Amino acid sequence: MLATGLFGLLSLAWLAWGVALAVLPTSSTHWIRRSLEDPLPRFVLAQGLVLAGLLLLLGTGATAIRWLWIGIGGVMVVKGMVWLGAPESFRARVLDQLDRVPLWSRRIVGVIMVGLATLLATETIRGPITS
Repeated sequence: MLATGLFGLLSLAWLAWGVALAVLPTSSTHWIRRSLEDPLPRFVLAQGLVLAGLLLLLGTGATAIRWLWIGIGGVMVVKGMVWLGAPESFRARVLDQLDRVPLWSRRIVGVIMVGLATLLATETIRGPITS
């Protein structure tokens, strides 16, 4: 029951972020830059990323496409750990590279996030596999 609620919240967060990226890619990029430049919001976001990744790694063992959720969870954990421990010069280079990404590719990423959020929500609603 708890995992269902947490996966529901995670899919809602992905859905909201995906819609924001698809509709307002420039504003979303400015928000990312602003959040990752300050130490406290960066720490909180990285910890949330690691926590959500661990939730996907540990909680999706009985779903039909667990390989997908384990892969995404692992990437989330590694990404959160990199943002926590990366030096300032690396973070600045990554954020500068983010500014050079074209708007259409940011919108595609938003659409993919909406699709993943929908897929996670349907997997959560269907429940575990019973053989």
